[in-house]
Amino acid sequence: MTSAVTHLPQPLPTSLKVAGLLAWVWGILIALAGMVLFTLASRLPSGRRVGGEVTLVLACGLAYCVVGYGLRRASRFAIWLALGFSTLVSLGALLELLVAPRPALIAALIINQTLFWFVLVGFTRLVAIERSRVGA
Repeated sequence: MTSAVTHLPQPLPTSLKVAGLLAWVWGILIALAGMVLFTLASRLPSGRRVGGEVTLVLACGLAYCVVGYGLRRASRFAIWLALGFSTLVSLGALLELLVAPRPALIAALIINQTLFWFVLVGFTRLVAIERSRVGA
């Protein structure tokens, strides 16, 4: 008589849950800011020239939302995308902060660094869970 051994799915690390929520909320805020910028720029005579910047802002907001969605599902692609994207945006915000300090840049730097560290801690815990499952 044999019994089937089933492994219960391990819960998602809390740090990945928080990082996913943070990325999703930050993406929504960035996308809303892009839509406001687009609305304001479209009313100006020279507003047609900011189309590229608005598209970039909306793409960043969408990327953060995709990352937030993927982190909640422990997607490796979303984890690597979050680590790379938060690093690049943090470096850009830091360089721009050195030139012209603004509160929005400080907020972007803090949020991206928080996202980076939550994802990194969650990723290491996820790897530890997977290794313990293999050894079991």
